[in-house]
Amino acid sequence: MRRLGFVVAVLLLLTGCGSGRPAPSAGGTASRSSSADSTTATTATASSSRAFSAAATAHAGGQGTGALVTPTPATRTPAPPPPPAPTASGTVVVTDRDGGATIQVRAGTTVQVRLAATGGPYRWTEPASSDDATVHRTSGSTAADGSATGTFVAERSGRATLTASDDPHCTPACGAPSRLWTVTVVVSP
Repeated sequence: MRRLGFVVAVLLLLTGCGSGRPAPSAGGTASRSSSADSTTATTATASSSRAFSAAATAHAGGQGTGALVTPTPATRTPAPPPPPAPTASGTVVVTDRDGGATIQVRAGTTVQVRLAATGGPYRWTEPASSDDATVHRTSGSTAADGSATGTFVAERSGRATLTASDDPHCTPACGAPSRLWTVTVVVSP
């Protein structure tokens, strides 16, 4: 059905149908004629017939007859890259730059979170886990400069989201928005 639509569109484009302009002649230039001039009508019909043949041949992957065929733009988007393979047991470090990421680890892996101070009135909260049974926090702290750290252990298969917020601490209240940091941890056996 798409091919038929493509062929019809090419025909309409090449014959000038509905544009108010005369159809191109065999030489590729427009010819003006009255309805009584059958020579021009025959030339336009022959040109359209060759264009149809060329469009159909080119669309099917063959050689055209020299007629202009406009390719349709690709509508496929590339597939997203596959998620990274789970890392071997050990230690994985994530930082404030990893916000929004998803990591895959094996059970037993230690995940260290290091959130750098952002300056101004902002201070990170201690990182937390959305599912302590899957990814358990063993320690966490904040520093006077606004940075924060947390250490987690991937306990069992599942998924947990690590979160922290970078909150403004200003007196009087300055109305600056908090910023949320998240990293999703997928644990495999």
